[in-house]
Amino acid sequence: MINKLENIIDNSEEYLYRNEINGFNSIIPYILKNNGYEAIIYGNDNSLYNIMHWLKAEKVNPIYVIKNYDNNDSLFYDINIISLNNLKEKIKNKKIIALIDYAEYENNEIALNKLLKELLTAGCKRIYSPEINLFDYSKWKYWIKKYKKEYINFLSKLKDKLSKDLYIEYIRSIVEDDFFKINGENTNKKYFGENLFKWSEDECFLNCGAAVGDNIFFLVSNNYPFKKIYGIESDNKVFKELSQNINFLPVDIQAKINIYNETISSNGMKIDCLLENDPITLLALDVEGSELDLLMSMENIIINQEPILAISIYHKYDDFIEIPKYITQLSHNYNFYLRKYNPSRPKYSKDELVLYCIPNSRLLTENNDSFLLDIIKRNTDRC
Repeated sequence: MINKLENIIDNSEEYLYRNEINGFNSIIPYILKNNGYEAIIYGNDNSLYNIMHWLKAEKVNPIYVIKNYDNNDSLFYDINIISLNNLKEKIKNKKIIALIDYAEYENNEIALNKLLKELLTAGCKRIYSPEINLFDYSKWKYWIKKYKKEYINFLSKLKDKLSKDLYIEYIRSIVEDDFFKINGENTNKKYFGENLFKWSEDECFLNCGAAVGDNIFFLVSNNYPFKKIYGIESDNKVFKELSQNINFLPVDIQAKINIYNETISSNGMKIDCLLENDPITLLALDVEGSELDLLMSMENIIINQEPILAISIYHKYDDFIEIPKYITQLSHNYNFYLRKYNPSRPKYSKDELVLYCIPNSRLLTENNDSFLLDIIKRNTDRC
């Protein structure tokens, strides 16, 4: 399996570009190729990766990259990084087009106007903002190749064949700019790791990114026993829907559910402020790319209580490296599994990939699966 993954990464075409382009996106390459102009690009990591991804697909290389923050890198995709202060000297007597992403400055017109003035003063003849609406798989491809060893190492950490098959297909779908072609499980089952861990009568479920409560309702509807549920949802509008939905549950069930409209982070509000004295046994995270930060804010819970962790791991390109590494730093008692669920978007979407981190004591084995059978029996009787 390691050889298969390595071949996928090594043989990938990094600059596939299949999105429709329009407006200036069709004009800029012509000017750069036929009118003696050269390009520089300016921005943060997201915009730089996406603009570079597009330029490479158009067979155009910028001559310089300017990052809008200080760093120690000297190259970006083998292109020299220079400071804005040195731009005037570097482009003297050249016909330069500057490419930036105006969306970075959507709420800061003063900063944008200041940047435009600096670029024009330095000698840029034209300034464009390409209309690029790419999810950052271009950045994923760059990092997968750059840190191939770490991505392959994660494969060896996975405990079963299904996890490894899902991971290899996930990487393949990204580097080949293709659909994810292994069908997943029903998304309602997300976080509950069917056939992965034994359920407890005293389960205390912490659902971060509770959305409108779909996972909570699945748990209740399928007669999973639990002692407590904590639901955290930061979006005000979504939280209002969550609150309304919880009111449909029986009063005795509502009494065991606490929901909060809060944003938890390692530098802000701590989860400990919201929890009662119940130890967390199942921790689920889907917080749009802030999973690692949230895990860091729950370090004491992970170390002292060793809950099952069910983590959405499809938002950021480095989560496959950083999240398992962080969990292992806190405890060597965790086993890693991957499961894929069908999102509300087409079933071949890359969304809804969940990393399960299961402590040894909670692994489901032939000797401790009677509890799962009890749950199945209760649902059969109810039907």
